[in-house]
Amino acid sequence: MEVKANRYNYTIQRFDKIDTASNISFDFVLIKDTVKYLESVTVTAKKKLYKINRDTTSFKVKNYADGTEKKIQDIIKKLPVIELNEKTGEIKYKGKLIETVKLDGDDLFGDTYTIGTKNINVDMVDAIQAIENYTANPLLKGIENGDKIILNLTLKKTILT
Repeated sequence: MEVKANRYNYTIQRFDKIDTASNISFDFVLIKDTVKYLESVTVTAKKKLYKINRDTTSFKVKNYADGTEKKIQDIIKKLPVIELNEKTGEIKYKGKLIETVKLDGDDLFGDTYTIGTKNINVDMVDAIQAIENYTANPLLKGIENGDKIILNLTLKKTILT
Protein backbone atom coordinates (compact mmCIF):
# COMPACT_ATOMS: atom_id res chain seq x y z
CA MET A 1 0.00 0.00 0.00
CA GLU A 2 1.24 3.47 -0.81
CA VAL A 3 0.03 6.75 0.68
CA LYS A 4 0.72 10.05 -1.07
CA ALA A 5 -0.35 13.62 -0.31
CA ASN A 6 0.80 16.84 -1.92
CA ARG A 7 3.60 18.61 -0.03
CA TYR A 8 4.12 15.60 2.26
CA ASN A 9 6.61 12.76 2.13
CA TYR A 10 5.00 9.56 0.92
CA THR A 11 4.86 6.31 2.85
CA ILE A 12 4.99 2.75 1.55
CA GLN A 13 3.84 -0.19 3.67
CA ARG A 14 4.31 -3.71 2.36
CA PHE A 15 2.26 -6.70 3.48
CA ASP A 16 3.57 -10.18 2.85
CA LYS A 17 0.57 -12.42 3.40
CA ILE A 18 -2.80 -10.83 2.94
CA ASP A 19 -6.06 -12.55 3.55
CA THR A 20 -8.45 -10.95 1.08
CA ALA A 21 -11.41 -11.73 3.34
CA SER A 22 -10.13 -9.61 6.23
CA ASN A 23 -9.75 -5.89 6.64
CA ILE A 24 -6.27 -4.49 6.96
CA SER A 25 -5.49 -1.31 8.82
CA PHE A 26 -2.30 0.43 9.71
CA ASP A 27 -1.39 3.80 11.14
CA PHE A 28 0.72 6.31 9.29
CA VAL A 29 1.94 9.82 9.99
CA LEU A 30 2.16 12.48 7.30
CA ILE A 31 5.46 14.29 7.49
CA LYS A 32 5.62 17.65 5.79
CA ASP A 33 8.24 18.04 3.04
CA THR A 34 11.06 20.34 3.95
CA VAL A 35 11.66 23.18 1.56
CA LYS A 36 15.22 24.02 0.68
CA TYR A 37 15.88 27.49 -0.61
CA LEU A 38 18.75 28.22 -2.94
CA GLU A 39 20.70 31.43 -2.54
CA SER A 40 20.60 32.37 -6.21
CA VAL A 41 20.81 30.62 -9.51
CA THR A 42 22.46 32.11 -12.57
CA VAL A 43 21.74 30.54 -15.92
CA THR A 44 24.06 31.54 -18.72
CA ALA A 45 23.77 30.57 -22.34
CA LYS A 46 25.41 31.63 -25.52
CA LYS A 47 23.36 33.96 -27.62
CA LYS A 48 21.90 32.24 -30.64
CA LEU A 49 23.94 33.41 -33.61
CA TYR A 50 21.08 33.16 -36.11
CA LYS A 51 17.39 33.98 -36.40
CA ILE A 52 14.65 31.79 -37.81
CA ASN A 53 11.54 33.43 -39.22
CA ARG A 54 9.20 30.83 -40.77
CA ASP A 55 11.15 29.44 -43.74
CA THR A 56 14.05 31.91 -43.59
CA THR A 57 17.14 31.47 -41.43
CA SER A 58 19.33 34.59 -41.16
CA PHE A 59 22.99 34.42 -40.24
CA LYS A 60 24.67 37.74 -39.32
CA VAL A 61 28.14 37.75 -40.90
CA LYS A 62 29.71 39.54 -37.92
CA ASN A 63 28.69 36.64 -35.64
CA TYR A 64 30.78 34.18 -37.66
CA ALA A 65 33.71 36.37 -38.70
CA ASP A 66 37.03 36.30 -36.91
CA GLY A 67 38.92 38.63 -39.25
CA THR A 68 40.62 36.00 -41.40
CA GLU A 69 37.83 35.86 -43.98
CA LYS A 70 38.21 37.74 -47.23
CA LYS A 71 35.38 36.46 -49.44
CA ILE A 72 31.82 35.51 -48.46
CA GLN A 73 32.58 31.88 -49.26
CA ASP A 74 34.88 31.89 -46.20
CA ILE A 75 31.91 32.75 -43.97
CA ILE A 76 29.53 30.31 -45.70
CA LYS A 77 31.93 27.48 -44.77
CA LYS A 78 31.47 28.33 -41.08
CA LEU A 79 27.67 28.40 -41.00
CA PRO A 80 25.83 25.57 -39.25
CA VAL A 81 23.80 23.18 -41.44
CA ILE A 82 25.52 24.53 -44.56
CA GLU A 83 28.05 22.47 -46.48
CA LEU A 84 30.38 23.98 -49.06
CA ASN A 85 32.19 21.82 -51.58
CA GLU A 86 35.45 23.73 -51.98
CA LYS A 87 36.32 22.04 -55.27
CA THR A 88 33.06 22.72 -57.10
CA GLY A 89 31.74 25.62 -54.99
CA GLU A 90 28.37 23.91 -54.60
CA ILE A 91 26.48 24.76 -51.43
CA LYS A 92 24.06 22.51 -49.56
CA TYR A 93 21.66 23.62 -46.85
CA LYS A 94 20.38 20.85 -44.58
CA GLY A 95 21.69 18.36 -47.13
CA LYS A 96 19.82 19.88 -50.09
CA LEU A 97 21.59 21.63 -52.95
CA ILE A 98 20.74 25.32 -53.16
CA GLU A 99 19.37 26.68 -56.44
CA THR A 100 21.07 30.07 -56.51
CA VAL A 101 22.60 32.87 -54.48
CA LYS A 102 20.87 36.22 -54.69
CA LEU A 103 22.31 39.61 -53.88
CA ASP A 104 19.74 41.69 -51.99
CA GLY A 105 16.98 39.71 -53.72
CA ASP A 106 18.40 40.08 -57.23
CA ASP A 107 19.43 36.96 -59.10
CA LEU A 108 22.71 38.13 -60.62
CA PHE A 109 24.44 34.76 -60.82
CA GLY A 110 21.81 32.17 -61.76
CA ASP A 111 23.10 28.65 -61.34
CA THR A 112 26.72 29.89 -61.59
CA TYR A 113 26.54 31.34 -58.08
CA THR A 114 30.03 30.07 -57.24
CA ILE A 115 31.44 33.08 -59.14
CA GLY A 116 29.68 35.38 -56.69
CA THR A 117 30.52 33.53 -53.50
CA LYS A 118 34.20 33.35 -54.49
CA ASN A 119 34.41 37.06 -55.35
CA ILE A 120 32.11 39.05 -53.03
CA ASN A 121 34.02 40.69 -50.19
CA VAL A 122 32.96 39.81 -46.65
CA ASP A 123 32.93 43.51 -45.69
CA MET A 124 30.04 44.17 -48.10
CA VAL A 125 27.60 41.61 -46.66
CA ASP A 126 25.51 42.12 -43.54
CA ALA A 127 23.67 38.78 -43.43
CA ILE A 128 23.24 35.50 -45.26
CA GLN A 129 19.67 34.25 -45.49
CA ALA A 130 18.82 30.64 -46.25
CA ILE A 131 15.31 30.60 -47.72
CA GLU A 132 13.50 27.24 -47.86
CA ASN A 133 10.45 26.47 -50.03
CA TYR A 134 11.48 29.31 -52.32
CA THR A 135 9.36 30.30 -55.28
CA ALA A 136 10.29 33.06 -57.74
CA ASN A 137 6.66 34.16 -57.99
CA PRO A 138 5.62 35.82 -54.69
CA LEU A 139 1.94 35.17 -55.48
CA LEU A 140 2.57 31.43 -55.30
CA LYS A 141 4.29 31.65 -51.91
CA GLY A 142 2.67 29.13 -49.59
CA ILE A 143 0.55 27.67 -52.40
CA GLU A 144 3.24 26.05 -54.46
CA ASN A 145 4.80 23.09 -52.69
CA GLY A 146 8.40 23.69 -53.70
CA ASP A 147 11.50 22.34 -52.09
CA LYS A 148 13.86 24.89 -53.61
CA ILE A 149 16.40 26.52 -51.34
CA ILE A 150 18.29 29.70 -52.10
CA LEU A 151 20.76 31.91 -50.29
CA ASN A 152 20.22 35.65 -50.23
CA LEU A 153 23.12 37.93 -49.33
CA THR A 154 21.91 41.17 -47.78
CA LEU A 155 24.33 44.01 -48.28
CA LYS A 156 25.37 46.48 -45.61
CA LYS A 157 23.58 49.78 -45.85
CA THR A 158 26.06 52.60 -46.34
CA ILE A 159 25.34 56.30 -46.12
CA LEU A 160 27.21 58.46 -48.56
CA THR A 161 28.08 61.98 -47.41
